[in-house]
Amino acid sequence: MRKYVVLFRGGTPRPEEAEKHMKDWTEWMGMAFPQGSQGHPLQQSGKMVSGKRGATIKELPAKRDTVSGFMVFEAESYEEACARIRKCPVFSTGGKVEVREVMPMPGM
Repeated sequence: MRKYVVLFRGGTPRPEEAEKHMKDWTEWMGMAFPQGSQGHPLQQSGKMVSGKRGATIKELPAKRDTVSGFMVFEAESYEEACARIRKCPVFSTGGKVEVREVMPMPGM
């Protein structure tokens, strides 16, 4: 099994759709990941730390395509990982999903 991280971008529902959207997420996660997964939504605001020794700290502006959440799970291949993501509720609100394989680290 390989480990994958998915980054959810955008896909924020209108306030009147939020409750149904969360229900759709709960149902989808139960079907796509019956063995469980780790994932969380993220606040739209944040900080960017950069420069030598992290000396520069700036506000991250809220953008339409900002990372709105993430999930970590295991799958046999990219094909399997993407197949699980295809029915994600984020697409119903115009969001996108980036699927990335976690690189194995020697000794970890």
